[in-house]
Amino acid sequence: MEKLPNYIQLSSPLEFTRLVCALERMPRVSFLHEHKGRKVLSVQMDLLKEKPVIYYTPIENIGHFLSYGFDAGKEHLDLVNTTGDNSRLYSPVIKIKSLPSSLKPDDTISQEKYHPYIIETSTGLNRLFLMVLCEAYFEDTDNNRVVLRLPYDLAPIKAVICPLVKKDGLPEKAMSVFETLNKEFPCIYDEQGSIGKRYYRQDEAGTPFGITLDHQTLEDESVTIRERDSMKQTRVSIDKISAFIHDNK
Repeated sequence: MEKLPNYIQLSSPLEFTRLVCALERMPRVSFLHEHKGRKVLSVQMDLLKEKPVIYYTPIENIGHFLSYGFDAGKEHLDLVNTTGDNSRLYSPVIKIKSLPSSLKPDDTISQEKYHPYIIETSTGLNRLFLMVLCEAYFEDTDNNRVVLRLPYDLAPIKAVICPLVKKDGLPEKAMSVFETLNKEFPCIYDEQGSIGKRYYRQDEAGTPFGITLDHQTLEDESVTIRERDSMKQTRVSIDKISAFIHDNK
């Protein structure tokens, strides 16, 4: 008996593009053809009870490639005719004039319900990195900022050291703190722009802690530590900065 495929319609062209571009080691080839009187993109990726599973989505525009990437931190797809942007993933689109009978849907078959499972026996750094970025990206509209909420262990920079102003000996003091802490965990030194802009700049980069030295630092050897996600600020003595960060990471 001929095993007709199972057709599964995805909720949007974006879901289809993510499936063929981002969830595989390499982008899969997409096929453009007619399905129930509409132009669709489809791909066969799984088997269910020895029958192929074909995922598809209706599509309006036509191009030679599906293009997948991020614009301003949001997923975006295009149907394009060239592959000139190296920051994006591309799935070639192959146009099929007509489907063979063995691949045409059979509407007489009952619609069986099942829970789909995908067993991925291999992985790649690009997909893991994309997953982490998607999970960490956050638009904080209340405070008009973008935050990359990377876990402390995954953040490439753990803290930024900032003198409040570029005078009165604060840059020299801040550089001394930077050189000490940078031996324990990766830090950067930043004295450009207002302190608020420096904080927001590091929020976008995913830096968990901001350490600011001000005129009070020169008096009592204390600094202000700002936490990225909560924006909470705590006054801590310089010799306890490392312990504070390890306790609150």
